[in-house]
Amino acid sequence: MLNVANFIRKKFEDYTCHRKEIHVFAGITLNKPSTPVDSISEKAEESLEASKEFPGKRAITVFDKTVRWDDFEKLMEEIYSEINGWMEKGWLSNAFLYRLDTFADMGEKEYLYGKGVTITAREIECFKWRAFLSYQVFRNVASGLGIKSPELEEIRRNVGIKLAKWLETYKGAFIIPLWAMLYENRKKARLALKRRFLWAKIMSKYYSQSDCFLQGSGRTCKASIKQ
Repeated sequence: MLNVANFIRKKFEDYTCHRKEIHVFAGITLNKPSTPVDSISEKAEESLEASKEFPGKRAITVFDKTVRWDDFEKLMEEIYSEINGWMEKGWLSNAFLYRLDTFADMGEKEYLYGKGVTITAREIECFKWRAFLSYQVFRNVASGLGIKSPELEEIRRNVGIKLAKWLETYKGAFIIPLWAMLYENRKKARLALKRRFLWAKIMSKYYSQSDCFLQGSGRTCKASIKQ
């Protein structure tokens, strides 16, 4: 959905010969299947209005964050692809992505405080996000893979520098590629679980009096195979 939005934007701008007086803005919301249609419509309209009110109007709102199309493209193409590559190599985990989500929120609060927005005494911790990020990177990135120093140190240093730069630049909007990736990983986990259940069903035709343990989505499921 997110990539399609950017594709449509590019094609429309090509069609209008990139005329500056013609603006393209969008609002996207992701909801659970059980969410009422009127609630979905209301949230989508709020997202669209947020993009419309953005300076220049050339913006998109997703996950309640409004960014310029150029920034959205960098977040969803360059940054998403690089983080996804780290995930495929096993350098990062889903748990680490959730920590980055927290740091993005802290960076947003720090930015708003600099703009004069009042924050609570509890939220003053937002200024520590750089220290927290450094600690998490040098503790968890590429850990348990058997990579030795100095290669491991170089990996962590490069990852830490890039993450800090992205958080400084995009602040709260950095959650856009993170949440997109977490949603995608969740879909893959559910698909893998369905395949395991299908495998158990097929194998039940050939084996009897045995138990098949299926792991997925953070829990273990037991499927009894009867004769």
